[in-house]
Amino acid sequence: MTRDRSSQVRRVIVVGSGVAGSTVACALAARGQPVLLLSRGAPSQARSGDARGGINAVVDSRADSAADHLVDTLVAGEFRAPQRAVRAMVEAAPEIVHYLDRAGVPFLRSEAGTLARFGHAGARHRRTMLAGSDTGRQVLGVLEDQLRRWGAVEAHDGGGRRRAGEPLVRLLTQWDLVALVRDDNGVVVGVVAQNRHTLRCKAFPGEAVCLATGSAAGLFVPFPSGAVASGSGISIAWRAGAALAAAEAVAWHPTAVGIHDQRFALAEGLRGEGARIWIARSSSDERQPTAVPERDRDYPLERHDENRRPELTRSAAARTLAELGVGPPDAPGARGAYVDLNGIPGECLADRFDRLFKATGTKPDRNGRWPLLRVFPRVHDTLGGLWIDHEPKADGTLASDSPRNHATNLPGLYAAGACASLYHGAGLLGGNDLLACLFGASCAAAAITTYRGALARSAEDLPNSVFEQAESTADAASASLLERGEPRETLSHFVLRQELVDVMTRTMLGASSVDVLTAAKTKLAELTEQAASVRIPDRTTALNPSLEEARHLDHLLTLAPVVLEAIAHGDATEASGAEPRGARPRRRTLAILRGGEVRLVAALAYDCAGTRVEVTDEVDSSLMPNHNGSTTTPAPFANGGETR
Repeated sequence: MTRDRSSQVRRVIVVGSGVAGSTVACALAARGQPVLLLSRGAPSQARSGDARGGINAVVDSRADSAADHLVDTLVAGEFRAPQRAVRAMVEAAPEIVHYLDRAGVPFLRSEAGTLARFGHAGARHRRTMLAGSDTGRQVLGVLEDQLRRWGAVEAHDGGGRRRAGEPLVRLLTQWDLVALVRDDNGVVVGVVAQNRHTLRCKAFPGEAVCLATGSAAGLFVPFPSGAVASGSGISIAWRAGAALAAAEAVAWHPTAVGIHDQRFALAEGLRGEGARIWIARSSSDERQPTAVPERDRDYPLERHDENRRPELTRSAAARTLAELGVGPPDAPGARGAYVDLNGIPGECLADRFDRLFKATGTKPDRNGRWPLLRVFPRVHDTLGGLWIDHEPKADGTLASDSPRNHATNLPGLYAAGACASLYHGAGLLGGNDLLACLFGASCAAAAITTYRGALARSAEDLPNSVFEQAESTADAASASLLERGEPRETLSHFVLRQELVDVMTRTMLGASSVDVLTAAKTKLAELTEQAASVRIPDRTTALNPSLEEARHLDHLLTLAPVVLEAIAHGDATEASGAEPRGARPRRRTLAILRGGEVRLVAALAYDCAGTRVEVTDEVDSSLMPNHNGSTTTPAPFANGGETR
């Protein structure tokens, strides 16, 4: 039996209400597409609100250019990002910033009233716009206003009739994604989410699904809640057959600052504003760093030969410090690296680093002198995630309305934001993370609109049994999770998550060692077995954070082996000489789940809007075909295209 639902509003489902998810929802609504926006919490609670690095854009072409922004982005990503996708992003950046400015984001201004521009290490020009020390929060606030606006507009049903009481954007919070719904052809036609209050699972039909569920940073960062940055959307799609790209790629930061509860804050932009990082030449000086004279200070990030860029990127700087044994204060035997804040203008410290100082309790003394700030290298996010496609044109730009843009290899499933891998490559240029979320979300909305227009069958016209079976399966899995394992007094899913963070962080620091990788795989198998054998302490069937902790730990444990396999593959490729050390890699790792095992592949094929698409792991290098690891800046847009 099929259901005639022409009177129903046929919605696109967006999961996640952070910067990327909210932007997708608003962009779809602007195109007249009804949206169901599902989220674990309110948009203001999304992790992207914590983004403090600002947004890069070339708003003054007299001092900067899109070509330079492109080169800086590709260098930071070690040339592993598709170049035409990156070019499209950097060229769209000025209009994105101007739109946000008009929409009410309070960007800092210069004395002349123009947008103030700030620097990031690895960027040759000051091109970062900031809304104080909480740019992400300000952007989210504007997007939340836009969601309310679209929520007041009535949607049309499948027959084209306006439906009173049906908003164009419907926001449902307190729903945790647990599964994708697929029809008999393998097309994603909806999702199953669990109500966090009642723990009941419900299937939602959708014309298409866009995941904007965030990264798997929980593999490396000890968040207070395991549901934060657990890679839930990535894990769920992976188990359904979606491919992952660049799983080994992580965002390093050289200037993390330790705070309470083993957490850390990022001293975002310190190097870009001229701060110098030093370590004591003698270990005996470690005890009293304030007494170390200038002659006994070593500045390891300023040792440049003729082939090094004058400003090391985040990843290069972090690796340099890690190789010297620099670590957090609580790490046994770790060397200390320090930043003297007194060389940075006071107004910049107040405008840009206010949240950092509040988090760390840093403040000047009675004479106005700032104390030394101890910093250390740290992995703070994942850059790999769901593989998403893009369709380039011959002139070096993207086909703006192509249904391939941001499509995964599962028909009907799209992804945007930190859960997807496309624009960053192997490293992040400061100020590009929010930009990628905003630009990618707009691309995804355009692609979904085209995809929806080509649908031969609506999800609303499928048999009820498709969604009822999905609900039943999800409810059974949730009940099983509550019942599994035995009580353990000294072990919990929270403790296991902390151990997972320690294992993965140590592995990234010593990733080139076969012994380290082998030990990590062994420990990971042990943690997976323990997680399945530990009973959830809270057995209630409503508002159960212990259940969520266990489920999201499962997501992290699902993704961790993919990261390790991708690391091992990269090391093996380098050792074989296929991509010699020092050369810019021209491929990125593609992984799929086959027979319950991680498989690394060189090619993918999938169906998109009735067309068979075949892609390989080769990175698009059409704009700069001759990159070879030297620091001589390659000629941008080598195919003849011009900066627009």
